[in-house]
Amino acid sequence: MTEKSAPVPTLSVEQQKQLVDEAIERLDRLADSQLEMAKLFIEKGKPEIARRRLQEVVELYGKSDAAKEARTLLKKL
Repeated sequence: MTEKSAPVPTLSVEQQKQLVDEAIERLDRLADSQLEMAKLFIEKGKPEIARRRLQEVVELYGKSDAAKEARTLLKKL
């Protein structure tokens, strides 16, 4: 006995583009949040924790504006 799979809904090109844009926006917000957290650790005199956070931003969000700023901050630590 074989089970029938539910049909997979198809998305228009515009819907696909919208989903990609939303995903990119969410990743940018995550990168910005991680960067802000690293800045707080710098302000609180916790450079080792800040360094780890900044490195994560660079590794996970390498092409974002937050990653560019994280690289600059890493050079200063």
